[in-house]
Amino acid sequence: MAGPGPGQGDGGHHDRPDRERHPPGYDQLVTQARELIAQVTKAQFALGDMALEIEPMRPVGGSMPNGTDDLFTVTESLQLFADDIGVARTTVEDWRWTANRWLANKRKEGVSFTVHRILASVSDDAERWAAIEDPPFNPRTGARQWTPDGAKRLVGQRVERPVTLDEKVQAVADLTRDDEVAAQVAADLFKRPEVTEHVTPADRMRVVTELTRDDTVAQHVTTDLLRRPAVARTVMRDDTARMLVNRAQFDNSAQTRERIRETTLPYDAIIERTADGIPYLVPELVLLFKAKATRPKDQADFEGVLPLLDPPRRNHLRGWLELIHPGHPWLAELAGRVLQYNLIA
Repeated sequence: MAGPGPGQGDGGHHDRPDRERHPPGYDQLVTQARELIAQVTKAQFALGDMALEIEPMRPVGGSMPNGTDDLFTVTESLQLFADDIGVARTTVEDWRWTANRWLANKRKEGVSFTVHRILASVSDDAERWAAIEDPPFNPRTGARQWTPDGAKRLVGQRVERPVTLDEKVQAVADLTRDDEVAAQVAADLFKRPEVTEHVTPADRMRVVTELTRDDTVAQHVTTDLLRRPAVARTVMRDDTARMLVNRAQFDNSAQTRERIRETTLPYDAIIERTADGIPYLVPELVLLFKAKATRPKDQADFEGVLPLLDPPRRNHLRGWLELIHPGHPWLAELAGRVLQYNLIA
């Protein structure tokens, strides 16, 4: 019966830092399990050797050469063997390939068949045989011993339990291949200041550029940024940016003039008179002028005058706001008032 491998004896457990987390008798169970694994490893290698007797490894592809009188192909032969012993053909192929990669005198006692299979991917024979003699240090147990993840690190395969930064990054990348998952993870990560402070300025610029490809989003972000004096001053030092802002202001002024022309009303429609004959501007038009740059006083005037406006006047104000100041917050209140009037009517 095979004994434990390097650093795998009973003494390797007495000083283990996480020993107190295990139930009583755990070390004894591990020792017994290792003995069973050793038996299973011997059995798997023996089965692999049998598969090699049935179908030796061939230099090209593993298929029978053309023109032979062999009754079965390699795959058919291994399938028959697998069926007769009650396992999958892929399992037999796995045993066969691993056994072929490890000569009988190079198979390491105390090292599982799983580790032998992983290390079998080392192409050079001498390098492979030397590698199994040099198990990595396991910081959890404080011993040098083989684990499947230790073998995978050596051959460059992805590990089951990521430990290093690169392994953790790769694990996250694998879990976020779906765009919706990636978007949610990214959003959550950027809510953590301790994460964003490690993002380089260049990467931050790339993120902002990607997130503001939509014009509506870019508009809101730019507006908020330009409200910061230091940002606005720096931006306006850029000749191209300053030219584009000036051009936009000119275009907006032209659009505003056009809208005003579309809303031009005859004098009698905008001027009314008191009982004493004193002329005054209709209240809905006064509110339109106040809507351009709403101050607390303007908001108070709107809230005070709105209940006094009849439905036609409210409709006039609503139409002018939609034309000249689309998206103005007063529009929601006006829509509610009109709906409320229609329900009552």
